[in-house]
Amino acid sequence: MRSQESASNAKNRFHVQHAHYLKGGQVISYWIDGEPAPQGSKNGFVKNGRVVMVESSIKVKPWRMAVAAETRKQVQSALENPVEIALVFHLPRPKTVRRKWPTVKPDLDKLIRSTFDGLTTGGLYTDDALVIAVSASKQYATDRVGCQVIASEVQDV
Repeated sequence: MRSQESASNAKNRFHVQHAHYLKGGQVISYWIDGEPAPQGSKNGFVKNGRVVMVESSIKVKPWRMAVAAETRKQVQSALENPVEIALVFHLPRPKTVRRKWPTVKPDLDKLIRSTFDGLTTGGLYTDDALVIAVSASKQYATDRVGCQVIASEVQDV
């Protein structure tokens, strides 16, 4: 069953499905330590006659900063060709939870959004419009909390 597929199988499936695009493209793989935080809604308020928008979650900014900082360390120069991204989020398991998979919040799409913001700020690629494919999964961490990032530059065949 696909929903019970392991993260490593999902990463392998991602690369196998898209391998026909790759021909000499750069592959960057690294780990980001920290608790992945979803980018959710923003709250707005008026201050000195101007509307100010702030993130509704206080965990988003530290996560995006951790993603950007690790990306700056790992990437020598920004990718300029189309890119495929694989993300595997390792989330902390609450002490009272017995379920195998994190089928509750945070939502995967919101984790992707916050992480992509950090990847862009950190300089993984010159423009996030270069991302042409995404594979992402979330699982409970067995040892480290964070996210595995694999970016594969796509070259024309």
